[in-house]
Parts: sequence; C-alpha cells; structure tokens
Amino acid sequence: MNVAIKKAKLYVKLVLIAVVVVMAVLVLFGNRNNNADVWFFKSYEDVNVLKLLLVTAVISIISFWILTTGFKLARQWHEVSKQVAHQEKIKQLDSKADELEKQEQRIDDKINRALGGRQDE
Repeated sequence: MNVAIKKAKLYVKLVLIAVVVVMAVLVLFGNRNNNADVWFFKSYEDVNVLKLLLVTAVISIISFWILTTGFKLARQWHEVSKQVAHQEKIKQLDSKADELEKQEQRIDDKINRALGGRQDE
C-alpha cells in the first residue's frame, strides 16, 4: 500500500510538471511575434513580449532573493543580539556569584575567628 501511494504521488508530480512545461511552451509560442508598449519610468514602444517576460522573471527572482536574504539577515541579527544579551546576563550572574562567594568566605572567616577566640579562653 505504501509503495502504491508513493507511485501515485510520483505520477501526479510528473503530470503537474508536464502541464507546467506545456503551458510555458504555449505561452512562449503564442507570444513569439507579439509586441507591447511598456512604461517603466519612460515609455518603451514595440517591446517583444518574450523579452519583457524574461526581464520580468529575472527581476522577480533577484528581488525575491534579495528579500529572503534580508529577512534571514534580520533574523540572524536578532539571534546574535539575543545571544549577546544572554552572555552579558551570564557574566553578571557570574560576577554576583563570585561576590557572594567572597562574602560567604568573609563570614566564614569571621565565624572561625569568633569560635577560635572562644575555644582559646
């Protein structure tokens, strides 16, 4: 049963890929002679639609890559700042622990001196 499900998934994926490829070929074939007027901060007349599609696709892919990289960078920046804050907190706790240990040592020394002085009497 498990193998049958995997085969079905494989065939569905292959059919979907084939449909996408056929549609892409149809779009390319249907627009090979079409021209369009485009405004991108200035007027461009009689631009080949295929070139326009290619430029749009490339710009979209690059923009997507830049955006995802920016979001990853922001997330890493946030993680680094959290780690720095955590390390600072650990340093503070270590210094407090050292201070408490010194205070405990002084208290122990005072107690030992007080008890030592009484034992001599």
